Amino acid sequence: MPIYEYRCLEEACDAEYEERRSIAAMDEARPCPTCGSKSTERKLNMSFAYVGSYNTGDVGPPLDDTFDPEGGLDDDFEFDDF
Repeated sequence: MPIYEYRCLEEACDAEYEERRSIAAMDEARPCPTCGSKSTERKLNMSFAYVGSYNTGDVGPPLDDTFDPEGGLDDDFEFDDF
């Protein structure tokens, strides 16, 4: 289950906390664990997880033989080829 971040909207408390909840229950009201207020909101989490590989040498799709990294397009390249 994902972990969501919440904050208490009571000025006197203003606590921030995390809870492990199902996606279906992520926006259901939960009392603040610090003051018990039901005036809380889910914070927007701006982080993300990248799943896959990362190789600094490869950017974009593989190059075919019409492109020379040192000199650009081959002399016999024509835009009509696409």
